Amino acid sequence: MAGDWIKIQHALPDKPEVVQMSQILGLDQDAVTGKLIRLWVWTDQQSESGNALSVTESFIDRITFVAGFAQSLRSVGWLHGADGDLSLPNFTRHNGKTAKTRANTQKRVQALRSRNADSVNKSVTREEKRREEKNPSIYIPGEGIRIPSSVDTPEIQTAVGRWFAHINADDTHKSIPPNSPQEEATWRLVASWGTPGPETVAAIDAAIAGQWSNLRKPEAPRAERGNGKSKSPSIMETLDDMIEEEKRNEQF
Repeated sequence: MAGDWIKIQHALPDKPEVVQMSQILGLDQDAVTGKLIRLWVWTDQQSESGNALSVTESFIDRITFVAGFAQSLRSVGWLHGADGDLSLPNFTRHNGKTAKTRANTQKRVQALRSRNADSVNKSVTREEKRREEKNPSIYIPGEGIRIPSSVDTPEIQTAVGRWFAHINADDTHKSIPPNSPQEEATWRLVASWGTPGPETVAAIDAAIAGQWSNLRKPEAPRAERGNGKSKSPSIMETLDDMIEEEKRNEQF
């Protein structure tokens, strides 16, 4: 009446009720599970709720081919009522028309959510691919690198990525390993120049073109120490500032 399938829980063969019925009937748990399924299939075909079954306990024994099966059901609380008016309690929790409608609805909802999630993931993947194609040299900071928010833009990341490639490709320069304090100091140095813009990218590219070993603030040309002119801090100075900051944080 309610369809050509029934719902069975994975844990059914090991439920305490099944174990108890197994002991009462002298059958193994798998055999008891099979007999239960046979009874529930018949009930699902003949009733929508599992209640008011106009059969006897002897009939249940015959349909399951096990003498005393109905009585073992009573012993574990899975059969109520008297001959001619028997019921299987909680039958509609998993089977019957209402339960099956609910299960089918849940299955459709899960399938819809899965399709939507796949659609979103594909859309994100396409967008990431477009960004990579647009900025093939974009440099993503490694794990643990604290990059200031002011320089967390594709344009600045791409420019700094070119700088790292320049430094690490030239044996005459001291390399900047990935996920290193020197890498974080570079980001903080660029951020110290103020609000980034086209002039920031131009300054980085100028340093690369000039084969420099250090970055300099856009509006501050190369200046030597001790001449009284303002000068952009070097990466080592920025790194020293980071160490001092860490020491101050450890005091609190």
